[in-house]
Amino acid sequence: MLRSALLLLIGPVLAWAGTESVARNDVPPGVWRSAADLAPEDGWGALQARHGGPWSVYADLATGAPSLIVGRPLPAGMEVHADDAGVGRARVFLEELRELLRVDDPSAFAVERVTSVTNAWGQEVVYVNLKQTWNGLDVWHQSPGGDREKLALVLFRFKGTDLVMSGSDAAPALALPAETRLDEAEAVRRALGTLPAGAAALERVASRSYVSVRGSRAFLAREVEVVTSEPEHAWRFIFDAHTGALEEQRDDLRHVDMIGNVKAGSLDFPGGTFAQRNARSLH
Repeated sequence: MLRSALLLLIGPVLAWAGTESVARNDVPPGVWRSAADLAPEDGWGALQARHGGPWSVYADLATGAPSLIVGRPLPAGMEVHADDAGVGRARVFLEELRELLRVDDPSAFAVERVTSVTNAWGQEVVYVNLKQTWNGLDVWHQSPGGDREKLALVLFRFKGTDLVMSGSDAAPALALPAETRLDEAEAVRRALGTLPAGAAALERVASRSYVSVRGSRAFLAREVEVVTSEPEHAWRFIFDAHTGALEEQRDDLRHVDMIGNVKAGSLDFPGGTFAQRNARSLH
């Protein structure tokens, strides 16, 4: 069963000195561009004037968002650790770089992850991920079929007293209608009534609400997960709470027959090297 939570584990966890080949494994499809080629009105002019540069930007192909920004480290003015003070320093950068990171409202970002690792050179790298919210609900980038499904994040990576990497796929200007036609209870009722013929033996029914961003469109989503054991399925239904429309229905359970040696891609440690390795077990 492929779960969206898995994407949180393999999302952007690159440290400074990341390469294009590594980045392609951890962020949505994009292209590396020099910051010098980007528009000054996007915030690059002011940053260049203050800190010089150069920087390279991994721009998302679909949105142009600066998924990764690497180059000259920016001084944090303090030794940054994975604690409240480190989060506070990340928030200062969030405010200072809001144009660059395409952040309309810094107060709408909550802590998603704060941690530190020791890289291959024995250096502590501090990870601060801030997730975008709307009225307290998480914001997700999604595409039909589930091939892209990830939290809208702003990323900060610190090493010592420097910010060594940042990035953003924040969704700009989330102005959603106040009125809704579908609450979670009604979404569950409709999902159960939409199950294909023969689906029985319910094992799990769960619902949640969040903001779904699909290209230039955003809507309040009511998602219902229905797991059945006879036959085995893990149905996912996503409704537009404003219109009541069923936006997506799919089965998250995948069956694959495999013979021979099986390899899987992974990072040897957060911020490490992506490589194919033998998979000891698959579930």
